[in-house]
Amino acid sequence: MVRQPAWMVFAVSAFLLWISNNGTMAFIGIVVQGMGGSAPLIGLVWMASAVAEIPIMFTSDRLLKRGGPTLLISLAFITFIVRSVLFATMPSPTWAPWIASLGGLAYSLFWMSAVTYANDSAPDHLKSTAQGLLFSLLNLAGMAGSLFSGWMYDVAGPRGLFWAMAAFASAGMVIFVVGRVVFRNRG
Repeated sequence: MVRQPAWMVFAVSAFLLWISNNGTMAFIGIVVQGMGGSAPLIGLVWMASAVAEIPIMFTSDRLLKRGGPTLLISLAFITFIVRSVLFATMPSPTWAPWIASLGGLAYSLFWMSAVTYANDSAPDHLKSTAQGLLFSLLNLAGMAGSLFSGWMYDVAGPRGLFWAMAAFASAGMVIFVVGRVVFRNRG
């Protein structure tokens, strides 16, 4: 798989995105509580994110046929970036469930399209390997995101953390989009 340039671009961009996602989700409860939010509000934040996944997952087949995995991955990047920026600038903890629902949309868009993209970008004899690598890569990014976000929270506070997570997702999106353009023009 490391000899597949399109896969490597996707892998790097997905790694950066998942650092961003995990860093955001690891600290949103702490941030909401620090802003004066209650435990039920924190539960509502998590519920809003999960409920927002349902319509995307339910219509995933149609969305993939209509937009394709590249477009849906790009939309996921944009939505994750917007979520991080909104968390960085939210004036009140009561905004958090609404903002978190964007994460549910982005999460489901990313997962369904990333699995498809990984499959489509792998040679026939490596399709299972591509799925295993994707899962492993995102788990490694989750660990890195937790470590980095803890440090970032201590150094820059909640707003700085969310701005950093927006930067990670933005970097991943730039790599993904530029890589797609470069490898499409070569093919």
